[in-house]
Order: sequence, then C-alpha cells, then structure tokens
Amino acid sequence: FAIVALYLWQSPGEPIWAQLPGLTDQGAVEAARRMLILAVLLASVFILTHSTPAPDIASGIVWLCTPLRLLRFPTQTLALRIALVFDAVRDARAHALRLRGQGGGMIRAAAEALEAAERGELADSNVGELPNAGVPRLGDFLVLLFAVALLFAVHAGPWR
Repeated sequence: FAIVALYLWQSPGEPIWAQLPGLTDQGAVEAARRMLILAVLLASVFILTHSTPAPDIASGIVWLCTPLRLLRFPTQTLALRIALVFDAVRDARAHALRLRGQGGGMIRAAAEALEAAERGELADSNVGELPNAGVPRLGDFLVLLFAVALLFAVHAGPWR
C-alpha cells in the first residue's frame, strides 16, 4: 500500500479528481508499474526457491560472485549462509503449516514456529557441501551483462 500511496499522490501530472489534490494520472501509471515490478519479482523468487534446492542456488551465487574473489570477497561463506537461510525458512514454514494443521490460526502457528526456531528446535540443516558450479567463462558474464543491460533498457526506456 505504501508504494501505491507514494507514487499515486507524490508524482507530477494531471490531477485525476479535483477533490483529491495530488492524485495524478502519471502517479497512477507509475504506481501500477511499480506494483507490477514487485509482483514479478516476488513471483520469480517464489518460483526459483520452490524449483531449485538451496545448495544449488548458493552454488549459483558463488558462480556469479567469482570475479569478487579477486578482491578477497568470501563468496563461499556468503553462499553457504544464504543456503542455510533458505533451508531454515523452508523448515520454519513446514513447521508452521504442521502446527496450523493441528488447529489454530496461521498467526499462532507462525508465532510458535518462530519460538521453536529461537530455541534451536529447527536447526536441522540439510545443507552440507555446496555443489561445484565450475568456473564461469567470459561469455557467461557477457550474457549476464547483456541481460542486465536489457533490463535497464526496459526500465529506463522511452515509454516510461
């Protein structure tokens, strides 16, 4: 709601209704665009995390961060921590759904799952070694740079 309110009332443009100052047509378009971007981002993350195991996602992060190794950036540690977070979130969600199935609401089940996580009862991690994604070739990074440039062009294009 905050994104819609921010763009809807704080953007320049022609007023939609004279009774509501600040409510503009350009703001409405920008608010809809931002909400669409957020929905696509959330859907992409949902699909990625439900179709790809956490160690494989972490291995991909290590692969993408390979150039940062030249700066002594601990890519392996970062990827392992991200994999552990994905694993813990999945376990907490499964625990909350199990509690919800026993009766009570989702808020109560989520609160109990959070308490169980704080007590360390959900610390059973399935993440051990990260799979080796190999060493990226220069062409792989060029494809990635092209994809980023394409996304930037779509975002900052003339239709904006």
